[in-house]
Amino acid sequence: MKNLLLIIVLVPALTFAQNRRERKAQEKNNKITLANLKTHIEYLASDKLEGRRAGTQGELMAMQYIAAQFQKDGLQPKGTNGYIQEFEINEGKKFSDTGNVFTVNDKQLELKKDYYPLSYSANASSEGSASMALREKGGPWFFDVKYLLDDNSNNPHFDIDEAIVKEAKLTKEKGGTALIVFNSSQLVDNIQFNKNDTTASETIPVVYLTKDGIQNFF
Repeated sequence: MKNLLLIIVLVPALTFAQNRRERKAQEKNNKITLANLKTHIEYLASDKLEGRRAGTQGELMAMQYIAAQFQKDGLQPKGTNGYIQEFEINEGKKFSDTGNVFTVNDKQLELKKDYYPLSYSANASSEGSASMALREKGGPWFFDVKYLLDDNSNNPHFDIDEAIVKEAKLTKEKGGTALIVFNSSQLVDNIQFNKNDTTASETIPVVYLTKDGIQNFF
């Protein structure tokens, strides 16, 4: 009975010692894993990767870093080009830096500085003699948002783009071939090219003329 009792007492002791070794080994592995994760995150989140935005040098650096880690860990490449799997990203609407031209009296305005198309503009062209004060059929029309801003300065529900789209439709109906939007007041209009805009394109060009454009060419 004494021998049996001795064996019964030793078994839990051996089991406890084994569990403690396994726990220490697991804690060691956890520390290694956390250190590796910290190293990877610090690099991928570092300023030199520029936010890893698509198309930037930072994105390329992040791609190369991750691919190198896959190779180091012995993972089998399954991409279309080794570890790299290319795919298209829809970043919304954008306009061409070379495909837009605005000329006044044989002088060309500078895109983005003097003017820019709005996101709901048609991919079309228009030309003709025009006056900022007169609206004649067969030519471009001008639209000063000054009065809209004055009338809606205290209206939190006012949507400037919605008003411009409405004016563009009216311009087309009345015979105008393009709508040139500008702001002669000192009020902020917040008119910009919205790449995330889902508004259907109008049937005529819709262009915003900046303060520089007005001052330099009109």
